[in-house]
Amino acid sequence: MKLFSNVLLPLLVLSFLLASCKVGMYSEAKGLPQEAYLQLVQTNTSYTDGVEVIVDGQPPFTAKVNKQSAMSIKGNVYSIPTGRHRIQISANGKLLYDREIFTSSQETKQIQLP
Repeated sequence: MKLFSNVLLPLLVLSFLLASCKVGMYSEAKGLPQEAYLQLVQTNTSYTDGVEVIVDGQPPFTAKVNKQSAMSIKGNVYSIPTGRHRIQISANGKLLYDREIFTSSQETKQIQLP
């Protein structure tokens, strides 16, 4: 009994104390995703069916055109990777926009259509 109270009990208490301690600080930091956004605007949205957008020769996707207004903060936006891209926009078989743009992270690039 003396062995238990003098040796084993302090060792048992010490092991519980050490097991319950958290060593070091743990933290996790996440940044925003590395993507940019395209927003297509026109003063009088005549493209009600949307326009066809090609980014870097990839398969096209259909995008809605937002009416340009001082009141609207953000309309329909489309996510693209950051960096340099060639953007081609067409509607009804007519090429409306063909330029190379550069986008940075979390930037919304607004393209004014004729």
